Parts: sequence; C-alpha cells; structure tokens
Amino acid sequence: MNKTLRSHAFDVLKRVLKTRRMTYADLAERMGVSEPTVKRLFVERDCKFSRLESICHLLDLSISEVLDIADRAEEPVLHLSREVEQALADTPALFHCF
Repeated sequence: MNKTLRSHAFDVLKRVLKTRRMTYADLAERMGVSEPTVKRLFVERDCKFSRLESICHLLDLSISEVLDIADRAEEPVLHLSREVEQALADTPALFHCF
C-alpha cells in the first residue's frame, strides 16, 4: 500500500472514531493494547495488516471500505451536519450512500 493511501486510510479511521465519539483509550481497551500503542499507530500511520484488520473489525468496517474511502480522498471534502454525522455513526450501512 503506498504511503498516501495508507495516510488517508488512517484519516478515515480517525474520522470514524470521532464520529462514534470513541477515544484512542476506548480503542486501545477493545484491542487489548495500551493507549500509547494506539496513539503511535495513528501518528506513524503504519501497522501490520492484522492490526489494521483488528481496528476495522472493532469499528464494524471492512478494510476494503476504509481503503475505498481513503482512495477517494483526493475528491473534494464534503462537510456534513452534526445530525448527518450522527446518523452515519449510528448506521454504518449509510456509508454506502457515499
């Protein structure tokens, strides 16, 4: 995976965490690792595929969904209202609309 796509993939994951009001500490607890470990993954924007797969699974996303969204990161940014963000957070299937 090229650096740009990988970087955008972590941006996608950060947005999902934010939308779901999850912190790095929440994710770390669910992964069974320390919060500094999760922070390091997001700062370095690099990890083993199995770790990425675990993060996606815990966020109820597939890796292909994340990479597809990341691949489209070059497209104009769409700003959503809080209500729409919350609806997307509550119903991940709505992401397919985008």
